[in-house]
Amino acid sequence: MAIRLAELYKPYLLFHGSFDDANTERLRMAMKQCNMDVVLNFDPRCIKWEDYFMNTHLPGAVKRIF
Repeated sequence: MAIRLAELYKPYLLFHGSFDDANTERLRMAMKQCNMDVVLNFDPRCIKWEDYFMNTHLPGAVKRIF
């Protein structure tokens, strides 16, 4: 299973691109000005990535792929 996961994620692990999040940041700031940021919690900087991958993403991938 570990080899299959390594093969599956290889393109993403070796990817050296960059992403423009300017539109997302503008949306987040607009929501903050309207006090909607509390309702939707749209700040991706608050994501605990290790927790997300270990407890959400990987278990879901294993369940659906294998």
